[in-house]
Amino acid sequence: MFNIRLATADDIDNVYSLSNDSTVRAFSFNESKIPYDSHVVWYKEKIASRDSLFYVIEFDSNFAGYCRLDKDNYDWVITIHILEKFRSQKLGSRALNEVCAINSEKRLIAYVKKNNINSACFFKSNGFIPLGEFFVKGVKCLKFKKRTGKNVIAICNDLYKSTGVYSKKNVIYINSKDKLSLKNLLEINPDYVFFPHWSYIIPHEIFDNFNCVIFHMTDLPFGRGGSPLQNLIERGIYKTKISALRCVEELDAGEIFLKKDFDISYGSASEIYKKAGDLISVMIDEIIEKNPLPTCQEGEVTCFNRRKKSQSDIKDLRCTKKIYDYIRMLDAPGYPRAFLESNGIIYEFYGARFDNGTVVANVEIRNKNE
Repeated sequence: MFNIRLATADDIDNVYSLSNDSTVRAFSFNESKIPYDSHVVWYKEKIASRDSLFYVIEFDSNFAGYCRLDKDNYDWVITIHILEKFRSQKLGSRALNEVCAINSEKRLIAYVKKNNINSACFFKSNGFIPLGEFFVKGVKCLKFKKRTGKNVIAICNDLYKSTGVYSKKNVIYINSKDKLSLKNLLEINPDYVFFPHWSYIIPHEIFDNFNCVIFHMTDLPFGRGGSPLQNLIERGIYKTKISALRCVEELDAGEIFLKKDFDISYGSASEIYKKAGDLISVMIDEIIEKNPLPTCQEGEVTCFNRRKKSQSDIKDLRCTKKIYDYIRMLDAPGYPRAFLESNGIIYEFYGARFDNGTVVANVEIRNKNE
């Protein structure tokens, strides 16, 4: 019979023996054998502490392993070990799921040494989401978070308002910088925070503690940086990809969850962003459903610079196709339109179409000082 209970002083020797198991030590942060005297002090502190929950796993009234939760700031970090003779009976999964159910209101986290593939697969197969690589006590680890089924979409403008991004159920939408706070997200405890179109810096404390996924309109690592649509079209690149990547400190350098082909050869910027929103909506659904393990970017890094308003001037363009591209790539709310200036008058262009080498567009005329 399977049973889980809180550890007592009588379990000290069984826990000590399992903690010094060769496999357990090999994948622990400290691989050295534990002296018994040190174990006694540590164990007594753990079972008495309010910041630790120590469970013993039993099978047919025999000690089979233990599972421990240790409070670490906002998280409760899970450690689980099973005796070798019980490892083939799926007791670990059963115990982990029961402990998680008992503590479902907590933010449950696990750290796994990067070379411990079996443990990484174990947590992933039991509903844990990878949050990326972190160092624990100087050791490179993968961080996992227990899945809750709750998600957040952060979007800061109306460009994607009429797309599939805004038609999802069981998600919470954040539309302002103030609401994207650590306090707010800790209360929600989402599995993913998606950023389809976010204009602000994402704080370190947000992407360190949550699975933050941003979307970039290039085949990364090509085209890191600002104004990807405009930089692509200016270079005559009309076939690209939308990359879903983890948010990290370095701009657009995070691991890739997935990529999708994307065509920008026609349409205004508004139309392209709407089409992008529908594709990103599909990508969000796929990430939630498949929970992919992101992989490092591969290839030569190419960076784009964010375009300035002065670069929207079309006076030096000598090709009608290029003029058409400039007008359409800037034709979206919040973007400086393509323009000409003459004698203190500004001519701004929008709504362009291209027909047999001729550009037909709307024009708004105003005084430069207005």
